[in-house]
Amino acid sequence: MPRKIENEPQRSEFWTQIWLLKNKDTSGKFNYFKGLTLKERQGLANVFTDALEVERQVLLGDDFTPAIPSPATTPAANPSAVSTAKKSDVHTPSLYSMGGKKLWIPWAKTFEKGSKRGDYSGGYPKGLVVHWTAGHRDGLANAFSVMKGGGYLYLVIDKDGNLGQTNPLNEWGYHAGTSSFSGISGNVSPHFAGVELQAAGNLTPHDGGFYPWWDKKKDAQGNYTGPHQFLAKNRIPAEEVKYSAKRDNISAGYYHIYTEAQVATLRKLVAWLHLNNPGVFSIDRVVGHDEVSPNRKTDPGASIVEGGNILSMPEFRKLCKDDIQIIQNA
Repeated sequence: MPRKIENEPQRSEFWTQIWLLKNKDTSGKFNYFKGLTLKERQGLANVFTDALEVERQVLLGDDFTPAIPSPATTPAANPSAVSTAKKSDVHTPSLYSMGGKKLWIPWAKTFEKGSKRGDYSGGYPKGLVVHWTAGHRDGLANAFSVMKGGGYLYLVIDKDGNLGQTNPLNEWGYHAGTSSFSGISGNVSPHFAGVELQAAGNLTPHDGGFYPWWDKKKDAQGNYTGPHQFLAKNRIPAEEVKYSAKRDNISAGYYHIYTEAQVATLRKLVAWLHLNNPGVFSIDRVVGHDEVSPNRKTDPGASIVEGGNILSMPEFRKLCKDDIQIIQNA
């Protein structure tokens, strides 16, 4: 288990060490730690990256296991078949840059630049990792404040469907931690963009209500710890909650679902990223954090709901491909 980060100077030192381990001169040779093999270098960088990821989990409170209710309290699972994409504002052609290769999304709100770690090798992300913030639905500015505090970089969608962007799309930063995908081992962040949707994440059922991770007391160090307090102010409305059994990328449990506006904006974002640069960005590489970091992450799980149905990530990718067809045929 990586050591806990105790203070801001230590966090800065960890980012510095990662930079030193990855820095190369103009000839492509490493400038620092020249006695290390490539495997040793990557392993040491992973140690620092994992430590920063542990801190992010503590800050956001997503260091938990989904609550699995007993069969007696488990409601029937919602139908999960993908409904045929229906023409909507998602399919308005004027929203999209057809092959424009733009680096700023025209309809996104811009904020102070985030923590760039490098440039995508193809000058553009090859895919997208879907996350949840595991936090309050308190607006884009607060979400980006958390991002900067942890040294991360991602797009954000708030509960009303507003999209925020801080950096041009040729720049990447950390958002996925330890992760892998076909042909990518260790960290997908240098290849895929990340988008965080404001939602509480996994929920704990109790006495007909549902409670987030922050419904817990803090210990002497300020970390949240069990058991739950089940305070009324922290209760998530039942209409914002779905239960799913385990299937595809989804772990069994209760989830704070994305709002209808959030899902619509997520679909628009996927379509825009693909149509803007279809030679690089693939919908087949639109993935859940739970797909690239299985057994460690559970987002988005069952948080994507369309037409009343919970969509797994394979089903969501199918819906996005249907969106592309409708847009192109409009």
